[in-house]
Amino acid sequence: MRSPTGPTARLRVVLDPEDLADTSRSFQELHSLEAGRVVCHPRPGIRSTVLLAEDLLFALGKTRQACESLAMSDRWSAAEAWLVGEGIRHLVVLRSDRLPLNLWRAMARLRRSCHITVWMVVHRPRIPHHPSRRAIGLRRYCVADALDAIRRDPEPEVVPDAWPTRLEPAMSAKIRRLASPREAAALAVLLATDLSPRDLLLLRCSSLTDDGRLRDVQTPWTIPQHARGLIRSHAEHAVRHGGSPTAYMFLRMGRGLTTGYSLWLMLRRAERLAGLRGVAVAPVFGGEGGGAELTQDALAATPSPSHH
Repeated sequence: MRSPTGPTARLRVVLDPEDLADTSRSFQELHSLEAGRVVCHPRPGIRSTVLLAEDLLFALGKTRQACESLAMSDRWSAAEAWLVGEGIRHLVVLRSDRLPLNLWRAMARLRRSCHITVWMVVHRPRIPHHPSRRAIGLRRYCVADALDAIRRDPEPEVVPDAWPTRLEPAMSAKIRRLASPREAAALAVLLATDLSPRDLLLLRCSSLTDDGRLRDVQTPWTIPQHARGLIRSHAEHAVRHGGSPTAYMFLRMGRGLTTGYSLWLMLRRAERLAGLRGVAVAPVFGGEGGGAELTQDALAATPSPSHH
């Protein structure tokens, strides 16, 4: 997991005193998940972190329907997990001068927890919330200097996949519409590999290696580079919810015990929200209702709760 603090975890303010149309357009052109840059345009009048989390999820490519399927209490942590898992280094927040002080403070916490640089674009001559400037460590930039600083940060190197994979980039792009890190990761693994539902439940948060292979299970298939952020985001989310890197990725013990049927239901919902109905679940689970028969099979040979 990424360190929560460090020299690149910064909060920066960009002053656009004349509120030029070119400013927003120039920042929006920088938006690229592959390059580690996200541009968020919060809706007017928001005051809660739940609504800001939704806007962050929209900026990360999640659909409104997928966001609404998440519990409101889970949306902020999901946004944090996606920012970290997708390797985002720069987050630009347009119209930041419209945000109340509590959301400025939330963004200050976000840059530390996600170890990213947050650029708060203020479309007026002065920074709002003067009493908080020192407390959250603001540094001012003009538009040209901010754009130059973001562009000069080198993009991540793209290394060709060295191992066989069967998940195409277009399919990853559809899965990336999902807001739930757990659903997105499960669907990505199912489509990228030949794992059975039982094997899926044996995966741990630390199973994904840097080159895309999966520990803890036997499969010749790997997770391609364009889909690894989907898996890392769920691992990050699980750890943020009190898990550990060695915890199971999809298997839940005790209350809310994961069964074959509950796994089937989760994947069916994920397929529907991603616009991939029938692509992954039916072939693995044996068609409609297959999850019901898998309830006992899927948990066979998994360790008991005492080993979790």
